[in-house]
This record gives sequence, C-alpha cells and structure tokens, in this order.
Amino acid sequence: MGDTQLERSVLETVDGLAGDNPGISVLGLSALHANALVNGDPAVLSRIIAQSPDPLSVALATEELAKLSGAKADPSQGKPEGAALNSACWSGLSDMERRIAYLVSAGMTNQQIAKRVHLSAHTVNYHLRKIYRRLNINTRVELARGAASYSSRAAIYSIEGE
Repeated sequence: MGDTQLERSVLETVDGLAGDNPGISVLGLSALHANALVNGDPAVLSRIIAQSPDPLSVALATEELAKLSGAKADPSQGKPEGAALNSACWSGLSDMERRIAYLVSAGMTNQQIAKRVHLSAHTVNYHLRKIYRRLNINTRVELARGAASYSSRAAIYSIEGE
C-alpha cells in the first residue's frame, strides 16, 4: 500500500511473534511469508510450498509466487515458454502429479520429492514422465514455469498425514 512505516511495524510484529513462539509453526510461516512479500523473494515462497505442512500456507505462497513470476515476466519476449500450459492441462493431472509438479518447481530433486510424498524416486520419475507427456513439455524448467504461472487452485492439495 506504499506505507513503509506500517510495513515495518507489521514485519516487526510478525517476526516478534514468531520469535517468541517457536513451537507455533503457523507464526513462523506467516513471518516467512510476510518477509518474502516485502522483499519480493520467490525462493522463500518456494520453500514454504515445499516444506509447509499447512495446505493453506502452501496455497497462499503458491498464489503469491505466481503473482511474482507474472510481475517479473518480460512482455517484450513474447509468449513465455510454458504459457500453453492452461487450466485444462493442469486439471487433467492427478493430485499427486500436481503435488510433484509444485515440488519440482520449488527446486527439489526426485529423491527429495520421493521422501516428501512417501514414494520411491523411481515412482516420482514415472509420475514426472506422465506429467511431461500430459503437458506436452520436456524439461523441469518448463514444468516449474508452468507451475508458477498456473492458478493457485492447483496448489490446494492435501498434505495431511506428514
């Protein structure tokens, strides 16, 4: 909103609450999220997506990451790579495939993803091949770009039980 005094006050408050209550993960996630927004830091938002046990935090961070990615797109470059990945393509993916796609976009390896979703690395690789085929893409970079630009609705998946 352009009010730097208010911005500073909110960050001090949320950082203080997180520091005073380290056992309450939602406060730490909120502090990370707020600081990522103020600093325009997509890496922190990606970390929230990859590591948060809270589906709402994941959805909010994904929405903000998509906004940041969209804001940093260079319109002079024409149609960005992966722009053909529309909602219809993404809605054809299973919940596990969408989840794997978002973990790839957060920079995780197949082994890290496998551990996170309780599958083998070979099964994650199998899912990735299916994702690539369905989205008509060939690389993790294309998948990450598509995941970042897709609507935040795709990020609302269940990560309960972890």
